[in-house]
Amino acid sequence: MGAVLKTRLDPLGASVDSTYYTHQKFSDSIQYDFFRDDVEKKFENKYDFIFLPTKLEFVEDGELLAEKLIHFLEYFTQSKVIYISSDGVFSGRKGLYKESDIPDPITLYGKNLLICEKLVTVTCQRYAIVRPSYIYGYSLRQLDARTEALLQEVREGKNVERLTDMYKSPLGVQQVAEAILKAGAREENLLIHVAGERLSVYEYSRDVLLALGQPIDLLIPSTIPPGKEGEMLPDTSLDNGLMKKILGIQPLSVEETFKE
Repeated sequence: MGAVLKTRLDPLGASVDSTYYTHQKFSDSIQYDFFRDDVEKKFENKYDFIFLPTKLEFVEDGELLAEKLIHFLEYFTQSKVIYISSDGVFSGRKGLYKESDIPDPITLYGKNLLICEKLVTVTCQRYAIVRPSYIYGYSLRQLDARTEALLQEVREGKNVERLTDMYKSPLGVQQVAEAILKAGAREENLLIHVAGERLSVYEYSRDVLLALGQPIDLLIPSTIPPGKEGEMLPDTSLDNGLMKKILGIQPLSVEETFKE
């Protein structure tokens, strides 16, 4: 579980605790197993803000997930919880989803995301739910795994097929982090989409290669195989109008993101 717990919402001066499950990235991080550890014994301190950018939604037992999350949230009932969800709460049949659109997940991951969102809204007095789409870029001096895999294939001289009919809303990780902090700092409870402009997976891959000075002749356009649309979520792009309006964030293009 990758919770980040803060005493103040001040990225420059906050007292911060972070947790990890198996791979410790920071020397003072707390090892915490969301499904096995006792939250009362692990965390003696209370926190003003809790950020939940976790992978607990991949568990197959939805009832267990709900039970453990309720217990966790009830222990931190005085904290403001910022839950990082995703575009996976939508089926991908529509695209450019607004915050007002009713979620209709069709994958286990998406259904679990929705369980977590609902529990946050009914359990927490103060919360923000943030839905990113396609997060990319450098974090802790490492490129995101999806983009790194693309570059590796191209460097090895392999043809790389990418879908022209699957759409996302890529946004650089630094802008995502900025949006999460701003959403958490607002007084009102909030559900917000944190997203860049709508791009196909092929367009995103092309823009990445061009931005990083790599050849695009190995990039091959492809389409979702017949019968696979339900599994592959063709268009989970998100409308970012609310992000621009109330958070004041104008999404950078892929090229601009890598220049930053």
